[in-house]
Amino acid sequence: MSLRAITTTVLMLAMSSFATSAIAAPLQLTGNTFVDMCESTSAEYTYCLGFMTGFVTGVSIQRHYADLKTKNMIYCWPAEATFGQATEIFAKYIKNHPEKRHESARFLASVALASAFPC
Repeated sequence: MSLRAITTTVLMLAMSSFATSAIAAPLQLTGNTFVDMCESTSAEYTYCLGFMTGFVTGVSIQRHYADLKTKNMIYCWPAEATFGQATEIFAKYIKNHPEKRHESARFLASVALASAFPC
């Protein structure tokens, strides 16, 4: 077997095992995913802003359709708050709590917003 054939075989096996593991394990967004991204001035910040916009909007829609009362809410979003604020609060929380960065980003966003906007 030639060196080229061996190299091609090894690359194909490596790629197929990567593809299989990527399909088997969904993307796990944690505080580690966002710690630098949320304080970036590049397009990475837009990803963080989009995550927080989707998170806050999703929770708001859930509250609306579930008709949740204030006592059952994780946090109370002020009408005048912005998604930029939510992103800054999330970024500050994960930066100030490195011991929790391995946790789910959804969980960390909830805790950060509950600290900032308690009911």
